[in-house]
Amino acid sequence: MPRDQTGLNQMWRLIYLRDAIVGPAIDLHSRHPYSECRLTGIDDPAIMKVYQDTMERLDIVTMMPELVREFLMIGRFCSSLIFDRKSGTFTDWTVHDPDFLRIEPIPVRGYDPKIDLVASPALKNFLHSMDPRDMAVRDNLPDEFLDEFEKTGTYKLNPLNTLFVPRRANP
Repeated sequence: MPRDQTGLNQMWRLIYLRDAIVGPAIDLHSRHPYSECRLTGIDDPAIMKVYQDTMERLDIVTMMPELVREFLMIGRFCSSLIFDRKSGTFTDWTVHDPDFLRIEPIPVRGYDPKIDLVASPALKNFLHSMDPRDMAVRDNLPDEFLDEFEKTGTYKLNPLNTLFVPRRANP
């Protein structure tokens, strides 16, 4: 039985893929309960429009099955919202591979843990690629993201734009 988080994640994925009950149950549960949603509670129509546009851009309803599947399989889900400084809005989100996250709880109630993204082999290849498609994407990434990876091989995720959903039994 693995004791490290990456080994446990691999075991959970294998159970999901091979077990005749667990995999289909997770798939069914992750796809079943989601439908279109409606924002409420904002009286100002201009502010409401900003939130509605962001919800449409992020396509949350479509992403929910992926979020729930990862949560049910691994016991946690982590992603970061991508902020566009020009428009002042969140434009997209990226899902982080839990095998390449370093999560350190803060021993004070009410605070999210410190989460560092560790450069995976795929991310290292992307960061050093000379492919014009990769270079075009890198041009849209914040300089501090690229600089921190070059210096330390990790990136400290900002709690203000990081979505971290742990199961209570699996912090």
